[in-house]
Amino acid sequence: MKIADRVTGVILIILGAVVWLYSTNNIKVDPLSVIDAAFLPRFIGIGLILAGVILFMATYRGKSNEDEKVTFHKKEATIILMFVIFIVLLPFIGYLILTPILLIVVSSFVGEGKFISKIAPSIIITAGIYIVFKYLLSVPIPTGTLF
Repeated sequence: MKIADRVTGVILIILGAVVWLYSTNNIKVDPLSVIDAAFLPRFIGIGLILAGVILFMATYRGKSNEDEKVTFHKKEATIILMFVIFIVLLPFIGYLILTPILLIVVSSFVGEGKFISKIAPSIIITAGIYIVFKYLLSVPIPTGTLF
């Protein structure tokens, strides 16, 4: 598992650096405030970098487990790919259209049951999150540029 842990460590370091750089360059901050909109993304970026370094360095300690087989989980990788596609398409299609589609597709992919029974919870969850962020927290939600 050492090779897989090293690769995962490097991926975490790169992801943390991307999050840090994005939050540094693309989030407008108030120079007078100590905790601003970029605080949490920077904190998460640092956490990812530290986790990656710890995981990478841990592969050099202890005995070798080269006999262990590295497995690729297709189902989990497909779900991650769905979320990456969601994040890329969100600014173009918008939250209210894309989120129910994602929830329906992921719940159909993961769980069993009828497709029709997954539609109502997806719409209710999407509407609930939209109301909380848009009206209670006054956080702008991506509306999309295509529609």
